[in-house]
Amino acid sequence: METKIKELTENLEKTFEEIKENTADFSLDQIKGIQGHLKTLEGAIIKKREEKKVKTLTISADVHSDIKKYCVDKELKMGEFVEKVLSESINPSEK
Repeated sequence: METKIKELTENLEKTFEEIKENTADFSLDQIKGIQGHLKTLEGAIIKKREEKKVKTLTISADVHSDIKKYCVDKELKMGEFVEKVLSESINPSEK
């Protein structure tokens, strides 16, 4: 997503530079091109804002090692495992 936003921003900057260099009136195609880039960029920004935000928890190194070893042995993703266990502990009826 970050790459997409960067690419769209670069395209917009390039288009604006081209427009600055040409002091003549804007063509309809140029205006439509800018509008299209802006709509796409706006959509990408909105999507990025809506993505799930990650929070950090602090645990001891020993507990981290134990969880990591368990997850490696069971071929689990550590973050997903910890999230599931904590959620089930807090809301046992939502298993």
